[in-house]
Amino acid sequence: MPNQSDQQNKTVELSNEALKKAIQNFPEEVTPEFLHSLFEHLIPARVLLPVGEPDPQQLANQETEEKMRQVSPYLIRNGKDQKFVPFFTSLDELKTFFKEQRVGYITIPFANAVPMIKQMSKVIDGVTLDPASNKVILPTVAIEVFGRAVLQEKQQENKTKHLVETLKTLTEKKDQESFLAAGKAIMESELIVPVNKSQSNIDSDKSKPQSLSLMMVHNEKNEKLLAFFTSLDQFKHFVKNPDIQAVKMKAEDFAHLLQSVQDQFDAVVIDPNGLNLAFRIAFLLNFAPGTPNNLLQKKESSANLDTLREPEEHNQDFEAALISCGFHHPEIKKMYLKEKVDDQTGVVSWFVAIDMPNPDVAVIEDLAKITAPHRGDRAVAFSFISPNQRSFFQKNNAIYSSFK
Repeated sequence: MPNQSDQQNKTVELSNEALKKAIQNFPEEVTPEFLHSLFEHLIPARVLLPVGEPDPQQLANQETEEKMRQVSPYLIRNGKDQKFVPFFTSLDELKTFFKEQRVGYITIPFANAVPMIKQMSKVIDGVTLDPASNKVILPTVAIEVFGRAVLQEKQQENKTKHLVETLKTLTEKKDQESFLAAGKAIMESELIVPVNKSQSNIDSDKSKPQSLSLMMVHNEKNEKLLAFFTSLDQFKHFVKNPDIQAVKMKAEDFAHLLQSVQDQFDAVVIDPNGLNLAFRIAFLLNFAPGTPNNLLQKKESSANLDTLREPEEHNQDFEAALISCGFHHPEIKKMYLKEKVDDQTGVVSWFVAIDMPNPDVAVIEDLAKITAPHRGDRAVAFSFISPNQRSFFQKNNAIYSSFK
């Protein structure tokens, strides 16, 4: 078993100043507010965990989850014969506590230790932090309640960061794949909803009836939009009415809300004073939990261009329906009608390529609905033309071209 000096040169430098300060300010009478604040520092922190067999050097290249299944945490006892798992914010703290005793350790995010602590709850009384310098003891129940709550909050923060990055990618690429990724990310994230306090009934007890008076905004087409925000800063940047309250809404509740208001609003707008991206409610509901996502098939249909050919047969009713849709959607610049041949079966289907400056998957939904009665016995796939595909289609005649 390696001792501290064996591992000292291999230990990742830890930066836990905020956590150390919180530990040093640990009060004699602990409040829920303090525990929540402490766990906000503790959950993401990388800490040292003393362990027994197997040799930590053999674990160095393993994934954290696999590593945690193999380690045997070192236990310490107090005068009441209670057992605790010690964690240390630095190598100096660990060396001060164990002095000359030989002990191995691993460096892990404390978040990865929470499941292990839960599994050990019948054999330990809790954990202790930097026991050489402090008398901080966290019972297993505190880790279960506050640790898991903060862990979920951190996971949600990561989802929100992912959402913002996905939306930024959409503004840059403006392609179908980015739209689909954005829709999925929105429906998996916690968002802030602006509601009218005086006209809403909001109770922390979810078993009681709830009612929300939602804030409506309008775009240049005078469409009714439901505004959502990725952060409190974005909310404050846009909302100036003191009677409008910010309410955090979980992903599962967000889907129910959209289903209940889809007849009252035309679309959702995300961060109107920031990214300012609008999505049709019908499009977002494709990503609601438990909903079969037909849009994924449309993503796959963005097709190997080698399988496309000029139509050998014509369906005048289908072509007329496409042209009619073009007139009803002035944002469509061009549409190209191709036949798509399956490499393995030889089955022929229709393939409609759409050239739009700002792709909106809701347009595909509308095209599919209007043309469905006229497609005959062939399947139809729709796809937006990406920038690198444009030169391919420009060599062909468009079935529809906008005059604007």
